[in-house]
Amino acid sequence: MTPKKDIVRKPTYTLPDGTRLTANSLGTGFTLKETAFIVWYTHPGTEAFMNAGRAAVRAGYNPANAVAQGYLLKRKPRIAEKINSLLEYAKVELKDLIYSIADLCSIRMFWTIDEFYRDGKMTVTVKGKPKEIEIFEIIPPEELSWRQRMCIDGITYKGPHNLPLYILPNREKAYKLFMKCYEILVPEKITGETDWKATAEIIRGNDRSPVIAPRHGKAPEKNIIETL
Repeated sequence: MTPKKDIVRKPTYTLPDGTRLTANSLGTGFTLKETAFIVWYTHPGTEAFMNAGRAAVRAGYNPANAVAQGYLLKRKPRIAEKINSLLEYAKVELKDLIYSIADLCSIRMFWTIDEFYRDGKMTVTVKGKPKEIEIFEIIPPEELSWRQRMCIDGITYKGPHNLPLYILPNREKAYKLFMKCYEILVPEKITGETDWKATAEIIRGNDRSPVIAPRHGKAPEKNIIETL
C-alpha cells in the first residue's frame, strides 16, 4: 500500500514533468477537475494510476468520498471513452514492462554462489605477526555480467575482518512475482485480454509488490523483490 505521506491530499493540476493542466488539456467538454481525474488515472508511474479514488483526490475531490466519486466519474460515458482512448497508448508500454519484470525475475530465480564468490587470500596479524589465510571473497561488481548484477540487492559487511558480502535475491519471492506476471500475460495470448488492473498494481507498487531497481554500495533495508 502506498504510504499515506506519498498520497496527495490536495488538488494537483501540474503533472510530475511540470505540464500545467487546464480544462482544455484533453479537449473541450471536461471541467478542470474531470480533466485532472482522467489524466492522473491514466498516468503511469504515480500512485493514482488506474486507481479511481486516488485520481479523484488528485483532481481535488473530497478525500472523504473520493472512492465513490471516482467510481461515478468512470461511469460517465464521455469520461470512460477518453480514459479508454488514453490507456490504449499506455498498454503497449505496460505490456513490455511486464515482460521486462518477468525477465528480471527469471534471472533472479536462478543463480549460484560461485557466480558471485571465489577463493582468495588475505593477510592478517596473529600474535603480532602477519599471516596469510584463505578466504571466500566476492567477485568485484565490475567483473560481473549485467545479468549477474541484476541479482545484487546490495553489499553488507560482516565477520571479524569486516569483509564485504553481496545481498542476493530470494529465489522463492522472485518466482512468485514471475508467476504473477505470467498470469497477466498468458490470458492475453489466449483470449486477447490482459488484466490491466493487476498490471497497474505491479507498476504502481504496494506493500505486496516489488520495486524493480537493484541498488549497490550498501545493504538495503529489505530485498528488492518484496513478499507477494
